[in-house]
Amino acid sequence: MVFPAAATKPPKDCRHVILVVAENCNLSCRYCSQSRRSGSVMTLDIAKSCLLEERRRRRATDGKTVDVEFFGGEPFLAFDVIRDTVEWAVKHEFPFRFRVQTNGTVLDRGIRRWLERNRDVLSVGLSLDGFSEMNAENRGSEDVDVSFFRRLWPENRVSALVAPRSVRWLSKTVAEFSTREIPFRLSAADGETWDLGSASQLATQLQSCADLPGMDYAEGLASGLWPFDPGDFFPSERTGLVHFCGHKKSMALYDTNGREWFCQMFSPAALGETGAVRWRTALQSVEWIENDGQCLACATRRCCRPCFGWRCKIGNGPADAVEKRTTCLAVKTFAEISAWRFLRELERLRPDPGKLSEQDLFRARMSLRLLDRSMEDAD
Repeated sequence: MVFPAAATKPPKDCRHVILVVAENCNLSCRYCSQSRRSGSVMTLDIAKSCLLEERRRRRATDGKTVDVEFFGGEPFLAFDVIRDTVEWAVKHEFPFRFRVQTNGTVLDRGIRRWLERNRDVLSVGLSLDGFSEMNAENRGSEDVDVSFFRRLWPENRVSALVAPRSVRWLSKTVAEFSTREIPFRLSAADGETWDLGSASQLATQLQSCADLPGMDYAEGLASGLWPFDPGDFFPSERTGLVHFCGHKKSMALYDTNGREWFCQMFSPAALGETGAVRWRTALQSVEWIENDGQCLACATRRCCRPCFGWRCKIGNGPADAVEKRTTCLAVKTFAEISAWRFLRELERLRPDPGKLSEQDLFRARMSLRLLDRSMEDAD
């Protein structure tokens, strides 16, 4: 594995708190879910009020770990709010961890200096879809000093998204990351509609990535090129219900006015004011959502992570399996490539069968079963 460093996963009982400090952005990413941003900015007083409320809740739940993420738009357009909030929280010894995800294009000298001084207090992740055509198609072309982020936070992978319109440049993008020794994490953009043509391109591009320097099985697994465990294919459990994420109380989003929502996908910036209020009211006491019958029978059901917010944004509600009309073919392609790449890795290990576990053999059977089924569906 070329890039062994990885961010530490938060504990299972961690609460994720999102502060929307800026509902504006200097880019116009085609796949952005926050399409109804108001342009408003959170004040320091509101940020303090939200964190005080979260500290009160933490004490009431016996000290659950709290991760605080500054969100946008582009959050560093409200850098003063981020800076003052973090310094205030540190001064008053708030036991929170702070992070922010940025497009990296608005960091001036003053912001960089402050981030360098506070690198152990605030973890910064970078969103970037490469250095050429794919990034330009998805996000617009802007210069980003990736070395700054790699030097301060080497454990964070660059977050990259692929969409149907930009998939033809995926292998070139992966080669760019690999050549520059930049670890990344790839995923398909939510809400984007994949057809047979773009899904076929995705398969071809992912297979090409397998032959790039440094893209061994472990790195491809970590970077999301072949992200699924074949042992998860063809799940045996049968349930018609899916747990609604908003009911877990493990996440909360505060908008620039300090109002609380389930997450960014259920906020007014995503659904509009009327839609956000409507779904917050309707889903406040909901714990389970009925699953779609076709999804229930899918061999890759465990690999698909439905976003109920996207279902409300582009569908008719949380039970509308919009994934079947948008990302379904992409998820199935990633699953097929995961099976193909796992079998290729087993072929490499075949001269030393003692390294194969029973779980590996089970994964191999599930991989062959999935690929055989895919061939039958193609016929």
